[in-house]
Amino acid sequence: MKCVEDQFILIDNKFLTTMTILQFLSMRTVPTNNFNLLRIVFAVLVVITHSYNISGDTLDDYLTRLTYGQVSFSFIGLSGFFIISGYLVFQSLMRSESVVSYFKKRILRIFPALFIVLLLTVLLGYFVYESDFHSYVTNASVWTYLPRNFFLRNQDIIQGIFTKNPYGPIINESLWSLLYEFSFYVALAVLFFFTRRVQIILTLLVLILLLIGRLFWYTELSEIKFILEARLVLEYGPFFAFGSLLAILKIENITWNKSLLVLLVFLLIIAVVVQIFDLTRFFLLPSIVILIGLESIPFLNKVLAKLGDVSYGIYIYAFPAQQTLIHYFRFTTMELIVTSIIVSFMLGYFSWHCIEKYALKLKSN
Repeated sequence: MKCVEDQFILIDNKFLTTMTILQFLSMRTVPTNNFNLLRIVFAVLVVITHSYNISGDTLDDYLTRLTYGQVSFSFIGLSGFFIISGYLVFQSLMRSESVVSYFKKRILRIFPALFIVLLLTVLLGYFVYESDFHSYVTNASVWTYLPRNFFLRNQDIIQGIFTKNPYGPIINESLWSLLYEFSFYVALAVLFFFTRRVQIILTLLVLILLLIGRLFWYTELSEIKFILEARLVLEYGPFFAFGSLLAILKIENITWNKSLLVLLVFLLIIAVVVQIFDLTRFFLLPSIVILIGLESIPFLNKVLAKLGDVSYGIYIYAFPAQQTLIHYFRFTTMELIVTSIIVSFMLGYFSWHCIEKYALKLKSN
């Protein structure tokens, strides 16, 4: 009898252990920070600014008007993406077993979803094409669109598509940033071979050089273009570098980060009010974004855990979706904002749950 009882106890213990493991794994799926939330917010901000442009609205977006031209919704969105990317990708680099492993993770994060959006653009492009099917399949720009953009060479148009739209025939203006994102990944990989102290020195040096170029020689350097445009490197490179620096310095270990966040937000508001945002943004924005990201909103995190990491999908699908909506319906700006956000969320959900999350599972293989 005792032997039977022991067997039941053993079974119960195994059951409890299994349940404990499953509970632990389910808890791990819920983010303990706000980075996913922030990326979604930043993607939506880009959608909002693009809605003004794509709808043919002659006004700047509301934030641009409110700040007297100092900052737009899309600038906050793009800057935020580069900041978070610098912070999280450096941590990914440090977790990688090798540089090859690091690049494998980065390639799987960007290119599978990019390939699908480009393929769908080419396949569905005929439905917004101005001529017949034979003309479409013999159009050279149709055949070059996918390979050029997949290799980040940025082909903006397919001849005969969206030519009558208010913003012109650009199909997916958002894709330009992927070349810069991946280029920053390449530059960051150098840090893999150095100690933490050298990493801090090198990142600080790069950040200082970028800021000097941005503040003092922006006009002159903006003329330089070799694969990358120097003006865009100077505009967004400091955000990526500062995000990486905060990761190296382990800002998450600061115990008084809430007080620091409140102070920095106050300083940012003052900077905008007195119109010195341009001089302070490279210092204030990265710190604010990362400190907000390190906080957690439990309820929203649970919702977003079920929704998935839809931000990249929203970002790469939104522009062609907006151009298509304008092609068919000629929405006003506000109508386009609302409808394109809904459609972009649906496409982002599809991208994450059908493509991205499966591609990312290959990271450990």
